[in-house]
Amino acid sequence: MTTQEQENDDAVRMLLCGYREEVNLYEEIRRVCLEQREALAVRQDLAQVCDLLDEKDDILRLIGEIDVQMSDAKTVVLNLCSEDWPEREKLGEVLDRVTGVIEDVRRIEQETVKCLATPQPVAV
Repeated sequence: MTTQEQENDDAVRMLLCGYREEVNLYEEIRRVCLEQREALAVRQDLAQVCDLLDEKDDILRLIGEIDVQMSDAKTVVLNLCSEDWPEREKLGEVLDRVTGVIEDVRRIEQETVKCLATPQPVAV
């Protein structure tokens, strides 16, 4: 294996690992979003909503850090696009999982916005 092939393999492995971790973190964000929606719609607990927003921000920061760590590997892999390489399908599957979880989060967030837009009865 040449040095370039080793660099390519290392970059692909780094992206696979990083994106798998991102899937886990986005799944955690999905859980937080569901709790947030329930706190608004069912319990009207604004203090919990604020805590959940902070938790979500912390998770998003971690995802940002992972993205920064993967930046060089992304550059290497982007240069492989014209080539046929064995891990391409695995990387595509992981990216599809990331996209799927992000779409779920967006859907839940949209439902939460509807909760905010719907007048809630005030307990007296």
